[in-house]
Amino acid sequence: AKEVQNIRPDLKMPVTLVDLDDNALNLARTYATENGLIENQDFRTHNANLITNFAMRNTLIDEIYEGGEKPHVIDALGFFEYLPKETRSGRQLASAFTENAYESLEPGGKFIFANMLDDRDQLAFNQRGVGWPKIFPRSIEECAEIIEQAGIAKENVKVYIPEDGVYAVYEITKPHVVSGTVSAMGQRATEGALRQVA
Repeated sequence: AKEVQNIRPDLKMPVTLVDLDDNALNLARTYATENGLIENQDFRTHNANLITNFAMRNTLIDEIYEGGEKPHVIDALGFFEYLPKETRSGRQLASAFTENAYESLEPGGKFIFANMLDDRDQLAFNQRGVGWPKIFPRSIEECAEIIEQAGIAKENVKVYIPEDGVYAVYEITKPHVVSGTVSAMGQRATEGALRQVA
């Protein structure tokens, strides 16, 4: 938000930060104000449970926005690893979250999420040594299935893999006219520091 302000001071891009943890929201509030952002003008915080308020029932957007306004970007980086993949209900939560995020966007908007890759280097160390046993890494194909179950067309999805190969980042664009369904995403392609999956 600060970088956008520096580049385009005429462009207003308020950010809403949503988390269940008040400590995380307080820390975000501190960082934002230290960077010259003004609360309730440039940013606001909202305490909510993303599982119950956005995946299980889509009430979050109405809680945050008034008058039918919708977000242009929904960023859920660092969230999908906490949605179980072994159970049917976990997979349903991930696809419901994806569908609700996509449907909540303004036409032309973007939903961005990441998931740790299940074939990343040092995965066992990460889950045992670092102490993150409760996260759920996924393959690109597994995330493609989640996106397909959400009813999102393949041509609206881009997948990027940073050079370290730890995460896949998914960029889903809601077109002005929606059509089609998603199918399995293709092979990984390497180009520079970031790999985009075909």
